[in-house]
Amino acid sequence: MLAVAAAPLLTTHVFLDDSGKVSTSLTTALSYLLLPAIVFYGMSGLFTGVLNTRQVFKPGAWAPVCNNVVVLCVLVLYYLMPGEITLDPVRMSDPKLLVLGIGVLLGVITQALCLVPALRRESINLKPLWGLDDRLRQFGGMAGAIILYVLISQAGMVFATHVSSGADEAGPAIYNNAWLLLQLPYGVLGVTVLTAIMPRLSRNAADGDTPAVVDDLSVATRLTMVSLIPIVTFLTIAGPQIGAALYGYGNFGSGNAELLGRAVSWSAFTLIPYSLVLIHLRVFYAREQAWTPTWIILGITAVKIGLSALAPVIASDGSQVVVLLGVATGVAFTVGAFIGGFLLHRTLGDLQMANVGRTVWHVVFSSAAAAVVVLLADKLLQLDALSERFDGLGSFVRVGITGVLMVLVASSECGC
Repeated sequence: MLAVAAAPLLTTHVFLDDSGKVSTSLTTALSYLLLPAIVFYGMSGLFTGVLNTRQVFKPGAWAPVCNNVVVLCVLVLYYLMPGEITLDPVRMSDPKLLVLGIGVLLGVITQALCLVPALRRESINLKPLWGLDDRLRQFGGMAGAIILYVLISQAGMVFATHVSSGADEAGPAIYNNAWLLLQLPYGVLGVTVLTAIMPRLSRNAADGDTPAVVDDLSVATRLTMVSLIPIVTFLTIAGPQIGAALYGYGNFGSGNAELLGRAVSWSAFTLIPYSLVLIHLRVFYAREQAWTPTWIILGITAVKIGLSALAPVIASDGSQVVVLLGVATGVAFTVGAFIGGFLLHRTLGDLQMANVGRTVWHVVFSSAAAAVVVLLADKLLQLDALSERFDGLGSFVRVGITGVLMVLVASSECGC
């Protein structure tokens, strides 16, 4: 409720540069319609967490799919409706604006509600309990640390978005969509690994079984690296093509799509330290060391803000600013990964990093070999002609061919 009421303040003074190149009036109008999704994202996360503690993982995995199906239908309806959203002045009664805003909100509502049948099957009572539960009092200190963690991390994102909005009209869209694109492989693979290991890790931490916690940490790290390093390598060498394949359509244009792809290429390495930081944080939370992640994110955000502030100073034009903002995020999480690893080593002792190191070097070698094969194949087969002749669709086919080749070579080299 507070976010909705403060929508004009958030959009014109916090997230965006009101003297920049982005339409703040359109952003404010959409914010009124989209910010209520906060409640339903919270419900979805809560319901998924409850089901995970019962070792029920499928509903939580399918819930975002239901959200996406709804949003795809909304986008089709948006496309079929006549006219365009007027930028000046923006009218809240505009049918296309309402379809887009309310439709996306409906997708998030669907994501939360489709988990309710699974909760019912597990006989989980959703009836509210009035008053303060003793467990809430026990959790109070952790809740304060976690809330502060979120606020600090949001400060870094707000600052980077503000900088991007002052550099380029499409700056916030490029910066945020590049980050979302990097989140996709982590969400599919990294979160899957952590979802499966987290309940066991929490039980071992609660039992005070430090060797078992270290073993869980080692397994989670190795599985995450095996799954993400080949993807990071592919995103680095094929970023511009991926940007054109996914975004090179309509008003966004091939130029912005290529810039987004460049941002992905330069910031793809972020996935590695980012995933390590999140693994470390889960260990700290499982051991009820809730304030440690807050200090780690404080260091990450300080580095991110400092480097983001430097981006417009050292960049030669607005397009370079967006790319440098992605690099700043990656460097910041690299610092956070080193801090988290040091603190875990200090509290848990030997983290079995020798086993992790052997796995990482093997995967890096396999991914590098696959990258060489992909680049040679792209050159010899002249796949760039697909992008030049058929624009986004051609790039989509090009990425499909090189992506399959990357998986086959990397898997064979890795022995997977």
